Amino acid sequence: MTQDDHGFLSGEDKVREAINSAEAFSAHDDQLPLPLPKLPPVPTFPLEILPDNFRDFVIDQAERARFAPDFLAIPLMCSIGSLLGRKLGIRLKAQDDWTEFGNVWGVIVGSPSSMKSPAMREALRPFKQIQVAADEEFRGLLAEHNKAIEIGKLKREAAKKEINQKFV
Repeated sequence: MTQDDHGFLSGEDKVREAINSAEAFSAHDDQLPLPLPKLPPVPTFPLEILPDNFRDFVIDQAERARFAPDFLAIPLMCSIGSLLGRKLGIRLKAQDDWTEFGNVWGVIVGSPSSMKSPAMREALRPFKQIQVAADEEFRGLLAEHNKAIEIGKLKREAAKKEINQKFV
């Protein structure tokens, strides 16, 4: 047996002792897991808290695709909140520079096949369209930038060539 400086078992011997001293499990009626308590009903999402434009969008999509409106409203509001990021803050004290920025957290919970994923995809669709447009704009700007770099290189090479022809 391996013992440390204080006389305690260590390493492999400690594991063996733990295994040998463990009681064998046997399922008796008194050891069976208890059923979970019945959950209270979930209140409906208050659509009136949404801005008018979003409310109409959420109601329309939820009715057409047959999912709960909150499955779309929650990721939509969280996504919009993420666009604000640190651009908008609140100074809570008049004589202090302490600033709090809004964080929007959300979670949707539903049974399997309750259309959570399609609702989230629909909520994020406008943001993905914005992202695709931004990516295309970036690629265009990058191409212009790379072209400007090439033109700059060609101009430098031409200037060097001209200087070499004048002085050589």
